[in-house]
Amino acid sequence: MTPEQIKEQAAERIYLLPGECDGQIGLVWCDHPAPGTDCDESEAVEYVRKDVHDARIAQLEADCAAHKAAEEVQIALREKADEREAALRAYIQRAKLGSPSVHGE
Repeated sequence: MTPEQIKEQAAERIYLLPGECDGQIGLVWCDHPAPGTDCDESEAVEYVRKDVHDARIAQLEADCAAHKAAEEVQIALREKADEREAALRAYIQRAKLGSPSVHGE
C-alpha cells in the first residue's frame, strides 16, 4: 500500500480518550471524541494528521499574505486620497482668494 493510499483511508482526526480495553482502564484511540453516551467529549484529546495540519498552516499563511497585500493596497489608496483631498482644499482656498490660476485669467 502506498502512502497516498494510506492517507486516503486514514481519518484526518483521531481522539485519545479515557476508556477501557480488555478490562484495563487507560487511554484508547477513537475516531470520535465521544463514541458513547457515557463519554465526555471534553476529556478527549484531538490529534490531526500531519499532512492535513501542514495544508491548513499553508492555507493560513497564504491568507495572511493576501491580507497583508490588501492592507498595503488600502494604505496606498488612502495616502493617494489624502493627497488629492489636500490638493482640492488648496485649489478651493485659491479660488476663494480669487487667484488668477484658478479662474483662467
